[in-house]
Amino acid sequence: LRAAEESLRLNRAAMALAEEHAGFGHAVVDMRSRQFVEVSHGAAVIVGIEADRLLGQTAHQFLAMIHPDDRDRVTQVYAASEASGQAYIVEFRIVRPDGAQRHVRDAGTYVDSAGRGRQLIVALLDLTEVWERERGIRENATILATAQRIADLGTYLYDDELGTMVFVSPEFAAIHGLTPEQMIESVDDWARHVHPDDVERVLASHRQSQAQGAPYDMEYRLLRADGEIRDVREVGEVVPDPVGEGARTIGALIDLTKFRSVQRELEEQRTILSTAQRAANLGTYVYDDTTDQTVYVSREYAAIFGLEEADLLGSLDAWSRRVHVDDLDRVLEEHQRSQQESRLFEIEYRITRADGEIRDV
Repeated sequence: LRAAEESLRLNRAAMALAEEHAGFGHAVVDMRSRQFVEVSHGAAVIVGIEADRLLGQTAHQFLAMIHPDDRDRVTQVYAASEASGQAYIVEFRIVRPDGAQRHVRDAGTYVDSAGRGRQLIVALLDLTEVWERERGIRENATILATAQRIADLGTYLYDDELGTMVFVSPEFAAIHGLTPEQMIESVDDWARHVHPDDVERVLASHRQSQAQGAPYDMEYRLLRADGEIRDVREVGEVVPDPVGEGARTIGALIDLTKFRSVQRELEEQRTILSTAQRAANLGTYVYDDTTDQTVYVSREYAAIFGLEEADLLGSLDAWSRRVHVDDLDRVLEEHQRSQQESRLFEIEYRITRADGEIRDV
């Protein structure tokens, strides 16, 4: 008997130590009285009530501690388990007396004990930290997916040891005009999506990165499944496996097609504007009133003064030195009134070019 009692004492000490460090606890409910007849310290910590206060409380009182949005569902699980005599596992939120919420997993099983009748043995596991980490992961995944969608950016994970893609984001696949499932392929298979004029350069960059464990950054053209050509930028780096089972390449693909299209259109417009300015002997500039700085001058504007563009950027000193001395005060006054009244202005005056020639502008 003493040996059995000592073994029981040691088992209880081990259980208490495990509960303290693992975030779980246990309790026993007498099914005749439906009262808690045993509550461990770990279980009391989870629900936020001292064990002595929980002893004698009824299962109905415990139900009142369950979050209202979870209570009906949990009540149905308890009722079905009691009716069938089968064990149950259910997750829900506990609302502590101080208002704090804890996410718990409740596992219970029924035991018929001689002299005690039927008892419910309950194990409670505090999942709050796990749930919060998972929520953080879900939120980060949502943020990443949203950012990828907005930025026309996709990500992938390539297993260098297996020689195949192991993950591609929906955005990565969409840039190719395919589904993620269709993109789980080797780099050689993937290469068929690269423009023929770019494929050797792209594959060489990948091989060099894998061989040297170095990051890469390159631009090339993709051939989508529908035949459309896309301009893309790909960046990535090799990440060694922490347990030495081979490296993986993590990469991102950015669709530059819209950007490049806007760039080309802007260049075309600049060419048209420059041509028109040369033909009309007309130049343009941008002056920042807040900093009192000229921030842009066209090539034609500088040519009218016989200067380089850089000579006229910054303060007005270079410009004012070129305005005819008899006109300078009048021009400055008109500029100042225009700024104060936020209106357009039109004025004619004379300038003295760098070569000394006087021009009417």
